[in-house]
Amino acid sequence: MKRLFLLLALVSLVSFNTILAETYKILFINTPTIKIGKSELKVGDTFNDDQLIKWGSPKQAIKVLNTRNNKMRIITAVQAADSKSLKDYFVKTNRMSTRGNGFVDIEEMTQQLSSSFYLLDQVSFDEFLDVDDDHCFVMTYQASGETKEHKLVADGGRVLITRDLFDGVDTTNDITVTIKYIDLTEKTEQVVTDKMVISVIPLEL
Repeated sequence: MKRLFLLLALVSLVSFNTILAETYKILFINTPTIKIGKSELKVGDTFNDDQLIKWGSPKQAIKVLNTRNNKMRIITAVQAADSKSLKDYFVKTNRMSTRGNGFVDIEEMTQQLSSSFYLLDQVSFDEFLDVDDDHCFVMTYQASGETKEHKLVADGGRVLITRDLFDGVDTTNDITVTIKYIDLTEKTEQVVTDKMVISVIPLEL
């Protein structure tokens, strides 16, 4: 009877953990395959977030879709280097993040944008300040001794930094960019941050 009880408890625990596991579908990998669990997976395959990911390169990255809530995430080997699985990684990042995507004030906006971001399709942030014909965000950075300047598009309350803004630029190394807020009515510009670091994820390795 004791053995039967232990067996039922073990089965229940395994079933409970299986229910808690989230399933993800791979939408993009910048390598032909990636080893997750005991299998080499490719675009279109699914896996549970408690499975071990074995990264093949520091620049390897995947874009995944949560099949339950349809949320997409981009994860790089560098970001998840100290995590055994996606579940482990998400737990750690959720602990470090105490706020949502919005900003309380310009100081918080500066603080949150003065960090590193990984760019596959786009990086976005809450516009917070007015964005219209007379107000906009501008991004500048240095490349090959030249200053590149781009007016950033806003969509749905988010300001977008898209991959095409770095076309023709050597993105082997991280790029430090400056984000400024321009007010044409007052003829002023304010540096939001000059410490935003963009790491452009290679599409193929």
